[in-house]
Amino acid sequence: MAALDAAASPSLNQATASPTPAGSSAPFVAAAGDEPPSASAAAVASPSVSAPPAPPSAPSAPATPPFSPPASAASPPSNAAGLLNLNAATAEQLDELKGIGPSKAKAIVSYREQNGPFRSVEDLLNVKGIGEKLLAGIRADVTV
Repeated sequence: MAALDAAASPSLNQATASPTPAGSSAPFVAAAGDEPPSASAAAVASPSVSAPPAPPSAPSAPATPPFSPPASAASPPSNAAGLLNLNAATAEQLDELKGIGPSKAKAIVSYREQNGPFRSVEDLLNVKGIGEKLLAGIRADVTV
């Protein structure tokens, strides 16, 4: 194709396509004023045409969901540090604390039901049968 005449071109920024040069698989796109390359240069400079890439495969779901044990009364309600929460623990869970037997565990639950949640671990001193010595022995294992 001959050089494009700047006066015939509507805009210098507008690109025009010329017929495909011999030996090339892609048309030459020229800006105003450009000439198409020779057939041998087009064959070397033209990008190779290949099949489009395969679409990414969807991530597959595991055959079985990961095991998640149900929350049950067998595991004590605790925080990240593994402390037993006095406001959520059952009598059976409280009974597992050193120095707390079934009757003191029931007294703790009864106190909580009658007076509302414990505001601090020291509130255990208000429960009948729990004194300073017993509280000192379980303080590191409980929270509110």
